[in-house]
Amino acid sequence: MSNKITVTNHDRTQTAHIDAGPDKIMLLKPGQSVEVELDPQYGCSVRIAEVGEKYFGEAA
Repeated sequence: MSNKITVTNHDRTQTAHIDAGPDKIMLLKPGQSVEVELDPQYGCSVRIAEVGEKYFGEAA
């Protein structure tokens, strides 16, 4: 069994915030997909990003 999932943001207007551990925090723009390797210690959460949130230089 693989510990990877693919997350796709199907919303057309909102950015998703993905938190899957300390080194796996990212913003997912509308239409983007990303493969996330899950760490059982952290799990994974997805929510709508707040306007102006920044991660690695990208703003929601």
